[in-house]
Amino acid sequence: MRIAIIVNEGAGHGAGAAALEARAAGLLNERGHEVVPVPAGELAGRIESARDGPAEIVLVGGGDGTLNLAASLLAGSGKALAIWPLGTANLLARDLRVPLSRDAAVLALSESERQEIDLGEVNGRIFLSKCMIGATSSLSSMRKRLKARLGSRPWVGLLAAFLILFRPSPRLALVAETAEGRQSLRVRVVAVLNNEYDEGRGRVFARSRLDRGLLTMYLAKRISPAGLLRIVGGMAVGRWKKADILSYRTIREITIHSRRRLLHVTVDGDLVRMAPPLRFSVRPKALAVMVPRRRALASGRDHNDESGENRCGRGGVGT
Repeated sequence: MRIAIIVNEGAGHGAGAAALEARAAGLLNERGHEVVPVPAGELAGRIESARDGPAEIVLVGGGDGTLNLAASLLAGSGKALAIWPLGTANLLARDLRVPLSRDAAVLALSESERQEIDLGEVNGRIFLSKCMIGATSSLSSMRKRLKARLGSRPWVGLLAAFLILFRPSPRLALVAETAEGRQSLRVRVVAVLNNEYDEGRGRVFARSRLDRGLLTMYLAKRISPAGLLRIVGGMAVGRWKKADILSYRTIREITIHSRRRLLHVTVDGDLVRMAPPLRFSVRPKALAVMVPRRRALASGRDHNDESGENRCGRGGVGT
C-alpha cells in the first residue's frame, strides 16, 4: 500500500511531529508498504497535497479536531483516511476500535480494510462524532484552560465536564423542525450524533455502526453531575436510554431554530459560533476509512432497527 503520513504538530501527543512521522514511516517500511513523502507546510495544505498525490491511504495523527479537518478534505476523493489517535478523547478511533497505542495503531494498518462511513453535516460543516448546543458547548474552552494549567492528562476532560455541569445556566428556547413539523423545546443540552449510541452492557458513549445513514438527537431538559452519573451507570449495565432526564430520536435531517443571533456549538470537540437556523443532515458513506479487519466484519451485522427513521425514546423530541 502507498501511504502518506501527516501528524498535527499542535495535537496533544507530547512529541515532535517530524519524529513521529519518521517512526511511523520506519514501521510501515518494515512491513513492505511504500511511504509517500508529503511536503512541509500548514496542516490543511499537507492533507490536500497527500489527497492529490499518489498515496492510496492518508495516515493522519492527531485528535478528533484534526480528524475532522482531514475528513472534510478527503471525503469524496477516493483516498482512505487512516487514524493515528494522538489526541485526548480519540472518539472516532475508539468507535472504530483502532488501537490507542502509538505503534500498535500504525502496525494495525497492515491488517486493516477499507470501509465507508457516514458524515454528519451542519450548515455545510462536517462532523464525525457529534455536535452539542447548550451547557456543554462551553466545555471546549473550559478544557483548553484546564489543559494550559494542568497539562494533557486523561482526566482533564472529565473534570471540565463536571465543572460545566455545576455552573448554573438557563435552558435554551429552541424550535426543532423535521418533515413532520415544528416542535418547541426548552432544554439545557442538545446533542446531534452521527449515527447512534449503542445500548448494551459496558457500551459507554460508544457507536458500533457508523454507516446506517442516520443522525440521533439527544435532549436533556435538565442535567447535573448526579444525572450524568446515572446515565453512565445505566450504560454500564445496558439500560441508559430510559433515563428520566433524557429523550432522543433518530432522523436524517433536522433544523434547529433560535431567536439568538449566534449559537455556540461544539463540533467534534471544537467550539464554533454558528448563526441559526442550524441545518443538520447526514452524508451516507461519504468517507473511506481504514479499520481493523474484525471491526470491518462486525459492521456488516444487523444492529437495532435498520430503518433508522423517527425512532423515539421517552416521548420523542418534545419531552
